[in-house]
Amino acid sequence: MKSNKKIAAGVAAVALAATTGAFVIPAALAADISDYTLTVEGQTVSVAQCVPGQVTKSVEVEDLASVNGALDSYHGNGAAAYLVSSNATDTSKTYTFQFDVPADILDVNTECTFVFNQKPKADPNASKASLSSINVNNHEVQFGEGTEATVNVESLDGLDGTILGSAGFGNAVLTNTIKSDKGVQFTYTVTSADSTNKVDYFVNFLNTTQAPSSAAYLTQLVLDGYTINRDDFTTTENGKNEVTIKVDSLDAIKGEEQGISFMGANAFQSGSVEGDTHKAFYYTVVAEDGSRADYVIDFVLNNVETEPVNPEDNNNSNNESKDDEAKPAEEAKDEAKADTNADTQNDELAQTGTAVAGGIAATVFALIAGIAFAVLRVRRVL
Repeated sequence: MKSNKKIAAGVAAVALAATTGAFVIPAALAADISDYTLTVEGQTVSVAQCVPGQVTKSVEVEDLASVNGALDSYHGNGAAAYLVSSNATDTSKTYTFQFDVPADILDVNTECTFVFNQKPKADPNASKASLSSINVNNHEVQFGEGTEATVNVESLDGLDGTILGSAGFGNAVLTNTIKSDKGVQFTYTVTSADSTNKVDYFVNFLNTTQAPSSAAYLTQLVLDGYTINRDDFTTTENGKNEVTIKVDSLDAIKGEEQGISFMGANAFQSGSVEGDTHKAFYYTVVAEDGSRADYVIDFVLNNVETEPVNPEDNNNSNNESKDDEAKPAEEAKDEAKADTNADTQNDELAQTGTAVAGGIAATVFALIAGIAFAVLRVRRVL
């Protein structure tokens, strides 16, 4: 049997529910129903916490499709629980259960509401940063597999690099603009959704009504994994643009190009020089009008000071080496020829000496014979 105080409290609670639309369990009665619980989809609540019209329990789940509002269990002497309403959206499911409390505990039954929300799923493309196309000032630009594209226009008026649309992964933002009388280049930096990757894309607008451009420069070069930007180069007195990169080892430096962007008609690796303490790679950029710009990327071992080697100097030194190597052979050939000529002259001299000696001997013999013949005639005459 309830005490008069409990009955009074129950009546007060009913009156409160009738006037406010909400039910609150009086503190005097809370202890009596504290052992009443309800478990739905593995989520357990104390019935003392249930308030009609309010969410009793809200949780995130990995797979919303697997949630069906199953009533796992309820506890409390003489209690009963059953589903009274449910609602589902693409991102959540809501289930309301009525919990009947025995009259000797509480005259008014209550409701427990469970909300299950879909946990945000990881985006498989969150770390990607790429553009397949971009609309710049109503010019649709396609990149294909590269990071640079060129658009020929009859006028540069109104070109400010405004992005009107793009296709790819990540967020593209205009980060740099280079203008000239011949054209304009816009740099767009694409940042992945999770901010872990950034990639620069370049769009060149060239004025087709102008004479061929003399612009020839590297915008960006990725060589053996090292990214080199235009501002990294220093222009020397001989007109070359040079940059020195310090490395711990030269073993991984192969001159392998992972990416290149430039202003001009063409750009290519035009030579290389390798030494004990450095490896240098030479690039040439050719403008539309045929003018050229030379670049030197010199990888140098740490704590070593060295000057980049000019490929022409290297070729000259190679030619000198070849000349030095050829000299001994030529000298040997000349000496052999001299020896042959000397032998020939000696043979000729020997033959001449023999002939002279023979002639002298013949002359002497003839003289002696003549004298003998003369003496014999004298004797005969006498």
